[in-house]
Amino acid sequence: MQVESSDSDIFMKLSHLKEVLGAITDMMPDRHFIVNETGNILCRFGNTESEQFYEVNNYNPTTVAEFTSAENTKNILATIEKSLQTQSMIVLETSSKIEDVNKLMPNISGPIAEQWFELRIRPLHFKSNDKSLVIISTRNITERKLKEIRLQTLSLTDPLTQLYNRRYATDELTRNWQRFVRYQKDITVLMLDIDFFKKINDTYGHDAGDQVLVTLSHFLKANIRNIDTIARLGGEEFLIIMPDVAVNNVQAACERLIFNISQLKIPLEDKQLNITVSGGLGQFSQRDKNMDTLLKRVDRALYQAKEQGRNRINIA
Repeated sequence: MQVESSDSDIFMKLSHLKEVLGAITDMMPDRHFIVNETGNILCRFGNTESEQFYEVNNYNPTTVAEFTSAENTKNILATIEKSLQTQSMIVLETSSKIEDVNKLMPNISGPIAEQWFELRIRPLHFKSNDKSLVIISTRNITERKLKEIRLQTLSLTDPLTQLYNRRYATDELTRNWQRFVRYQKDITVLMLDIDFFKKINDTYGHDAGDQVLVTLSHFLKANIRNIDTIARLGGEEFLIIMPDVAVNNVQAACERLIFNISQLKIPLEDKQLNITVSGGLGQFSQRDKNMDTLLKRVDRALYQAKEQGRNRINIA
């Protein structure tokens, strides 16, 4: 530390230097830990804001495992080992759910929702009791992380219906195609299209059309399995991805879905509107070169259903 002052002799006094360093660390926005290679905490200093970090009165954890989950502990210790091996700083992101923290530290105060932290782990060039040491700088990055999640959600979600959008559906189909190729697992898709949707818009207006889309979206979401994925591909077209099920095992359920949609009564200003949908149903097979091959087959089946009278499903 270089001191630009004629009173620099004051810093020669250890007690004064200790006070200055203590003041500096108390003003730091991050919390810091000196930790040895086995995860024992030698000391901590820095930020003590309860809105940023968890605190418990008269509780001073002596190991990493005492203040975070088993999974986080495993990742932190592995990163400490890597930092010491490479003699370099490594950045690690972790998250803490309040229920996990409560198990470790009852009567805790601090954030009440899940928190994300950025850990910067840097090796020190001295040891304690013959054990290597690192300094860990911990910063609460929850606000930044929530913004990232919101942006990601917006990029993958249809703003009107709150269903996944075409981009997400394409990514999910890719993942399922890879799963099919590797494990030969059954994966079925159902493509749906609202019948005479243009006529609804032309007759009742686009607000009514939006109401139809939203009502149908809620109904579809409430009538699929938890493991299924539903997306609005655009306009009045929807896609449901159903893993671990073959067409012959789901066809009857899909036909019931089509019938139940026809029984929906969608409230408009002074009337109730009934709609129908047509669908194409198919599953990945050995003859498919890629996921687009299946989508084309299902799309053809959908339009055959429309040509054959609508309000029905055709098998691809």
